[in-house]
Amino acid sequence: MTIYTLSHGPLKLDVSDRGGVIEGFWRDTTPLLRPGKKSGVATDASCSPLVPFANRVSGNRFVWQGREYQLQPNVEWDAHYLHGDGWLGQWQCASCSDDSLCLVYEHRSGVYHYRVSQAFHLTADTLTVTLSVTNQGAETLPFGTGWHPYFPLSPQTRIQAQAIGYWLEREQWLVGEFCEQLPQELDFNQLAPLPRQWVNNGFAVEMMPA
Repeated sequence: MTIYTLSHGPLKLDVSDRGGVIEGFWRDTTPLLRPGKKSGVATDASCSPLVPFANRVSGNRFVWQGREYQLQPNVEWDAHYLHGDGWLGQWQCASCSDDSLCLVYEHRSGVYHYRVSQAFHLTADTLTVTLSVTNQGAETLPFGTGWHPYFPLSPQTRIQAQAIGYWLEREQWLVGEFCEQLPQELDFNQLAPLPRQWVNNGFAVEMMPA
C-alpha cells in the first residue's frame, strides 16, 4: 500500500492506492475529513470512491434493456454487491506532483467491465476530485458514480445541502419510498446541526436543465 501526500499552501491531502481512498484532508492542523486509520480498509478511511454505482440493489439483480443481470456479494459482512468495486480494488498511479495525483483502476470480472480514474488537485483553498469512468464491456449498462466521505462530528459541526426530497430506508439498508417533504431533522437547505440519530438516506437534488 502506498500513501501519496499532496500539499498546497495550508491544505494537505493523503490518498492511498488501496481502494483509491482519501486517508486524510487538513487545513493546517484542522481535519476537514475524518482522519483515516491508513489500515488498507476503506471503511476506516476518510472518503472512498463508489463505482460503478453507490449503495445496494435489492436482491442483487436488476433488469436493463430487457435483460436481467445478477450481481454477486463483494464483502463478507453484507449480502449485497455493496458500493461497487472501486473501494475494494488496487489502483495504479498514472501521474503525481506536489499538488496533483491521478489514480486509475480497471475492473474486468462479473457484470461490469470498466476503467475509472480519479484526479485529485489542491489549490491554496480548494480540493477538487474528478472521477471519470469508461465502460469497456460489450454491452451498455447503467453507471452511477460518487464518493462516500466521512466528516468530523462535533457540537460545532453544521451542514448545508440543497435537497427537494429524500428516500426512506427499509430493511437491509435498502432504498425505500421517496418523500418530497423533508422532516425538520433532515432539512439541510439551511445551515443546520446534524441529528444525533441513525441517518442512512438518499437525498434528491433539483437538476438544472440541459
